[in-house]
Amino acid sequence: MAIAEIMKREKREKEIINELDVLRKRIKKLEKIEKEYEKTVQELREREERMRLVTDNTSDMIRLTDTEGIFRYISPSVRTCLGYDPEEMIGRHFQEYVHPDDLEGLRRVFTDALASRNNAGKFEYRYRHADGHYVWLESTGDFIFDESGIIKGGVFSSRDITDRKRMEESLREKEALYRMIAERPFAGVYVIQGGILLFVSAYTGAYMGYEPEEMIGRKSLDFVHPEDRERVRESAKEMLRGERATSYEYRILTKQGRVRWIIESVTPIIYDGKRAALCTAMDITDRKWAEKELRAYKENLEKLVEERTAELHLANLALQGENAERIETARALRQSEERFRSLIESAPTAIMISRKVTLLYANQAYLRMFGYSEPTEIKDTSVLNYVAPEDSRTIKARIRAREQGRKVPDTYEIKCSRKDGSIFPVHVEVARIQFADGPVSVAFLTDITELKIKEKELRESREQLRSLAARLESLREEERTILSREIHDEFGQSLTGLKMDLAWLAKRLPRDQDALVQKADSMLKLVDESVKLIRKISTRLRPGILDDFGLLAAMEWQAREFDHRTGIRCSMSSNTKDIHLDKNASSSIFRVFQEALTNIARHSGATKVDVRLRQGRNKLVMEIQDNGRGLKDDEVQPRKSLGILGMRERVQLMEGTFTIQGAPGEGTRIRVSVPTENRGERGQGA
Repeated sequence: MAIAEIMKREKREKEIINELDVLRKRIKKLEKIEKEYEKTVQELREREERMRLVTDNTSDMIRLTDTEGIFRYISPSVRTCLGYDPEEMIGRHFQEYVHPDDLEGLRRVFTDALASRNNAGKFEYRYRHADGHYVWLESTGDFIFDESGIIKGGVFSSRDITDRKRMEESLREKEALYRMIAERPFAGVYVIQGGILLFVSAYTGAYMGYEPEEMIGRKSLDFVHPEDRERVRESAKEMLRGERATSYEYRILTKQGRVRWIIESVTPIIYDGKRAALCTAMDITDRKWAEKELRAYKENLEKLVEERTAELHLANLALQGENAERIETARALRQSEERFRSLIESAPTAIMISRKVTLLYANQAYLRMFGYSEPTEIKDTSVLNYVAPEDSRTIKARIRAREQGRKVPDTYEIKCSRKDGSIFPVHVEVARIQFADGPVSVAFLTDITELKIKEKELRESREQLRSLAARLESLREEERTILSREIHDEFGQSLTGLKMDLAWLAKRLPRDQDALVQKADSMLKLVDESVKLIRKISTRLRPGILDDFGLLAAMEWQAREFDHRTGIRCSMSSNTKDIHLDKNASSSIFRVFQEALTNIARHSGATKVDVRLRQGRNKLVMEIQDNGRGLKDDEVQPRKSLGILGMRERVQLMEGTFTIQGAPGEGTRIRVSVPTENRGERGQGA
């Protein structure tokens, strides 16, 4: 028994010795692993230091985010690129800085990359700068996965491409401008910004005697006749402010030093992101020379008539003398009459002499203009025979008033009728002359058919520009509607599904894992906030209430939102519950209302806004009155505010009227009136 116990003890001692050997081997192995771990940690520290030196000194912006999109590291180059200190952005979500219009595209890039387990490649979007404006970034990104394939975060490298984007936008604007000019070869087109020519069409250079490249970069007034420069400057300003609707004429100096006349109109545009003037001009030198010759012929005619009258008077006195003197006087009269008739007959301008409504004389140019071959066809006929029916009564009344000694216009335009019945426009200048047998009227007529055609083409050109603007606005609203619906439906559904999955996962987490439970709750809250953000973005793009419940409900909702967001009390009243406007018109009125509230919040300093909607039989009137500081006269002009210019253009496209009035200390009042029936295509945003 003792021997068995001794053997058992010896066996146990051997087992203990063996176990001690195993423990010593394990300790040595652990010591080796610990040394290798310390070596690995040191290498990682050195690698991290090298990487930090690279990221801290690169011109590109390096950002590291976690799985929730929160910034965990940002390189110092963010100061140069975006104006922030890295500490300001660390801990904040990347979506806070992305332009709202680019969020959906950016999420789609990340979703596609995660689905394919690839890097995000190159992508472009807008990022908010520290001073509030947006810059364009070009980024590349990679996602970080652990050994089990679970995403741990992402690293992104970005650079500022704002200047490149501006150049691309400028190229697109210029391409559109070139296309418009190519379609209108009858008129000169040029763009002026800050008094400098930035673009000149080939037609403009042709009548100026320059190549377009020679004019670009020079002051526009350098080509204007010195005596006309101040008048041109003021006329252009009036047209840009909307205070002048008619074109204006002035003289220019060609490269060869010659003087030419042009007629010009200007329209405010945005060119290379800045305000500029789009100018359209026609060469009217030939017309001006014709007018000058016409005045010269008129003066010569009046002089000859006076001479003839004086000669006739002398002839009457001479008849009392000797027969020889009578013969000499008669010869002189014949010579004078022959000179008079020769001058009148050879004149290129149509000339007619009449007494009351009876045509006494017409020269060859008049006969050609009206399609007659012999003076006997029209002599002693009524001048009303050659006036179009719609102007006949007006001309008859003017002739009667002139015979009675009343003042009537000496220069006017009428429509005349040729022998074949065709109607054409004519410019008329009338002079009253006293003959020996009584007063007569001398009329100088110029066919202005070509001028009227050019004027019509100019009007059509401006109408086409307005129609294009209306079409672009309609497309923009359609794109906003589609984008709003896609964001709300598709991304909203995705977030809802993600929330359900997170909720399912949270319920199955062990209750003793506090960190995981808190993280799940945090992710659920983030999803809820994302859903709210999606709804907010969708509503800003295109309020669904506008399409579902109409303009009045949308405006009431916008007024409440404005009140809640700004603290400015906004009250609204309407005399109707059903506004009769089509979809495009409703969108335009709503956008004008939004822009007006935005301007009030930014500039007025108001505490109260009153909005009134009044629908009459054929029109809708919207009035917006605030109690703010009030606008000065120069602030009301379109050149001072693109917002006011945009509101005015939207209303004009609906064939309505837009007025804005204000006085310091008395607030500002905006009044919009638009027709609700029989609006043309332009008003419908076609």
